[in-house]
Amino acid sequence: MNDRFLLMLTLGLLALPLSGCPTDDDDDSATDDDDATGDDDDATGDDDDATGDDDDATGDDDDSGDDDDSAGPTVSALTISADGKSVDTRGTIALTFTADWTDTSTTNPAEADGLVVTFTTTAGTDDEAWAEPNLTSAYIATIDITAEYEGTTSNTLTVNFTGATVNTTDIIVHELLVDGTAGDANGDGAAEANEDAFVEFLNTTAVELDLEGCQVFERDFDVNLARHTFAAGASVKPGQSIVVFGGGSADITPTGATVVVADNANDPGTALFLHLDPTGDIVKFRNPAGDLISELAYGSEGTNGMPDANLDESITLSPQVTGTTFDAHSTVAGSVTALYSPGTQADGTAF
Repeated sequence: MNDRFLLMLTLGLLALPLSGCPTDDDDDSATDDDDATGDDDDATGDDDDATGDDDDATGDDDDSGDDDDSAGPTVSALTISADGKSVDTRGTIALTFTADWTDTSTTNPAEADGLVVTFTTTAGTDDEAWAEPNLTSAYIATIDITAEYEGTTSNTLTVNFTGATVNTTDIIVHELLVDGTAGDANGDGAAEANEDAFVEFLNTTAVELDLEGCQVFERDFDVNLARHTFAAGASVKPGQSIVVFGGGSADITPTGATVVVADNANDPGTALFLHLDPTGDIVKFRNPAGDLISELAYGSEGTNGMPDANLDESITLSPQVTGTTFDAHSTVAGSVTALYSPGTQADGTAF
């Protein structure tokens, strides 16, 4: 080669870039559009990076705070309904609680789900019991029911419990005084043979009973003529007593007891009293249908003349409540020589 050719080759090589050496052109890794930092394709700051753009996990329309997140619907209404709004004290009322949601789905919430139910007795005795979904009451009562669930309050549902019909063995004869000269049993201030005579019945059930239309009879006067007919609204609470005096006025108020004066509706204006025969008689209690509920045959009408009621005191079950025989009141447990105890136990305490 001549010297001119060598010079041209050398100049050409100098014009080429050296392999592996960084430069300031568009292909280097630090400042051009293809490098890892600062351009449109790098991992930070552009539209495709993991933070701050429309596709990232935080702050855009797809994150957990937008319209597509998992927040549940809310309760829009809570309704109480029942299979019936009136039942007697032996029955139950089944309640249904329905929650309506904003997404139109429904559920039947229970207390375990946070349902809060309130029962308010507006008449009668407050004795309701609720075991989902059934409501019961041993007493005659009118009950208002409301509920709350997830911050929503229900309608108010009103239900009624009426007294149960008297069935056989529901009521027993518990105490009997045939001669009122033993003392002022009715508390009206005077001892009178016919007026202070009484018969005491006992409700042996666990529920309040409806006495309306029930009747008390005694055999000797007229088997078809009631000595007393219970008026509308009359009832007797569970385990409590009913006392029917022969006449006068009933001025005693034993706790829980129902106390009345014999009302001979078939003989207005005629004081027939209970017409009990001290030597022997049969006292009967019938329900409005005429069914015999209980009876006591004493003296000459009783088996072997027993029990003998021709005493200057009452006769009563011995032991009281659970006994099957009758003894003179002053001899039974707890009497402390008392001659009678209408409406209470022998020791004067409430049933």
